[in-house]
Amino acid sequence: APPSAPAEPAATPFSSLLDLDLRPPLLVRMGAGADPWTAVPGDAEDPGVAADEFRLRLTRRFAGQAILRVTAPRGISAAIAIHAGADPRSRVLRLTLRNDTDRVLVSADFPRLGPLRRVDGASLALPYVAGWKYDDPLDAATDRALSIVYPVPASMPWLDYHTPDEGLYLGVDDPAVAYKILSFGGPDSALAIRFFPYLPPGGEWESPEITVTAHDGDWHAGADLYRKSFERW
Repeated sequence: APPSAPAEPAATPFSSLLDLDLRPPLLVRMGAGADPWTAVPGDAEDPGVAADEFRLRLTRRFAGQAILRVTAPRGISAAIAIHAGADPRSRVLRLTLRNDTDRVLVSADFPRLGPLRRVDGASLALPYVAGWKYDDPLDAATDRALSIVYPVPASMPWLDYHTPDEGLYLGVDDPAVAYKILSFGGPDSALAIRFFPYLPPGGEWESPEITVTAHDGDWHAGADLYRKSFERW
C-alpha cells in the first residue's frame, strides 16, 4: 500500500492573545442604485441599503504568505494578499475588490481577526481623541464591539490589545486618511476594520496595507509601530 501522507502540523498561535485566522466570513454590505451617496452605511432601517448581506467565504487559514482569491455571489470578486512584515511576528494584508454587479458596494469588513482570548490583566488602547484605555476590555465588549471612527474623532487608525508583557497591534497604513471604523470584541470576539470604498458597478478598489503584529511590552510598543508606519508616508 502506498505510504500515507504526513499529517499537517498543528497551527501555532500567532499570539497568546488571539487564535488567529482570516476569520470567515468577509462581510460586504451593498447599497442600492447607481448613486453611492443614496446609501447610509450599516443602517438597515434606511431604504437605500439592501436588506440582505452576503458573505465571501475564505478557503484557507492565515499563512505567512498567500494570495487568497474568492468569488462571492452577486458578482463581487476578491483577492487577499498576505505577506510577512519587517518584524518576524508581523503580517501585512491587503484586500482588492471588483464590483461586477449593478449596485454600489458600500462597505467591506476586512480583516476580522479572532477569536480574541480573555487574559487576566489585559487592556485595550484606542487613540480616540487624546486616547482611551480600557481594562478587561472583553467584559465591556461582549454584546457590542468597542469601536473608533477615523479620522474624526479618532486621531490615528490603530488599536492595541495588551498585557504588561505582550500585545497585539492592528493598524492601517493609509496616507489618504480615508474614513474607516476599527473595532474590538463584539459577539464574534474579533479585531476588525470596516472600509467604505463606495465602489460603483464595474469598479475595482484596493485597500491600504493593514498590519497585525504580535509584540513584547504593552501599548507603548503598538504606538511605536504606528509611528514607524507614519514616518514612511
